[in-house]
Amino acid sequence: MWSNQQLDWLFDDWERAVRRSLARRLTHRQVTVLRAQWRLGLAAKGGLLLLPLLLFLSLLLPRSDPLLRGALLFWSALETFLLCSHVALGVSQRVSYSWAFHHSRPLLLSDMAATRDLKSKALLASFFAIIALLCLLTVS
Repeated sequence: MWSNQQLDWLFDDWERAVRRSLARRLTHRQVTVLRAQWRLGLAAKGGLLLLPLLLFLSLLLPRSDPLLRGALLFWSALETFLLCSHVALGVSQRVSYSWAFHHSRPLLLSDMAATRDLKSKALLASFFAIIALLCLLTVS
């Protein structure tokens, strides 16, 4: 049976992530944090679907349209918040819910693997924060 990898990425399965997990012997608190990260990830991925629409609208609307800039500001601020929440939760328990693109599978990471994954997500969050700041400066 053919599997659509993009849909697998968008609607990843919690049980599949637990089965393929690299993390062993997790506490109840860590599992709770990982489940919260999974939910935040689903929300962030849903928000990424709005980016092509916003970019398409930016081609159609005049560049000075404050409504579009406000929408980009809200989008980037929301993505920044979701990623920062994911990182903050993960740092508190040294775990991370992640997606292994090269294997096309969700993973639960702990310790050093989680630290590396959280650093990359923090870098991505700072990128979205810069977009939000640029939108805020151009709206004013």
